[in-house]
Amino acid sequence: MRAARKERRAKDKTIKKLQEELALLRKPGTESEDDDESKGGEMFRPRYFQAVTHLNEQMSKTKLVYAKLAKTEKLVKELYCENSHIMKALQLTERRQQQAEQRLKDEIEKKEVLAHLLHKVSPQIT
Repeated sequence: MRAARKERRAKDKTIKKLQEELALLRKPGTESEDDDESKGGEMFRPRYFQAVTHLNEQMSKTKLVYAKLAKTEKLVKELYCENSHIMKALQLTERRQQQAEQRLKDEIEKKEVLAHLLHKVSPQIT
């Protein structure tokens, strides 16, 4: 998940650079075709379209990364909740096991006491 965030930040920086470059290419006075042709703006046009295309590609990649990150975060939350439920069930089971072991120990002690009393009452039986 950290790697995805780093990748997202790197892509955001790239997008920001491209947007700045695009803003430089869109300076006032270069928007009309007459001004572009008279000032040599035609040489910037392919670079402008290349920057726009690259920016669109980066935006689509970033959207995919965001979608994957959202899906991953949802899965992590689900796993966290499931783990919490499993831990509660495990604690309950351990508590029940301890109680059962204690009852068994008590029953064994009762059996020994009763066997001892029976031996005292009638030694021939045992």
